[in-house]
Amino acid sequence: MSDLRSIPFIAAERNQTFAQFSQNGSWLAYDSHEAGTPEVYVTQFPSGRGKWQVSRQGGIMPTWRRDGREIFYLSPDHHTLFAADVIAGGEDFRVTKVQSLFTTPAVTGVGYPYDVSADGNRFLFVTGFEETSSPLTLVVNWTALLER
Repeated sequence: MSDLRSIPFIAAERNQTFAQFSQNGSWLAYDSHEAGTPEVYVTQFPSGRGKWQVSRQGGIMPTWRRDGREIFYLSPDHHTLFAADVIAGGEDFRVTKVQSLFTTPAVTGVGYPYDVSADGNRFLFVTGFEETSSPLTLVVNWTALLER
């Protein structure tokens, strides 16, 4: 039997949520409410050394582009998707540019309401659905209708 135990990786008084590893596992992006407004941060993994703020005017739910050169995140109201160009290597992390990409559809659900393609050019969003006024028709014993 192994001696497994858990230890806190990031300990702060306020919530840290939606942590995402970079593709190479060396970096961890997450959002934190420690400043009152949720912001996206990055730290090294597994050492926990360094802490860099990615978002500047609020951010939640970070997701890495597969090559690690971009981090996407939502505005706290879920209405805007942002992209942050980053350089992550060795012990250094830098945000070189942050830009608003587009207004997002109304996102719903529990967990991540979006995902990004490996190249960072396509996005998939979980959105609400509209109720239709058309009734749902269930046809039973439909094979009997074929004999007519």
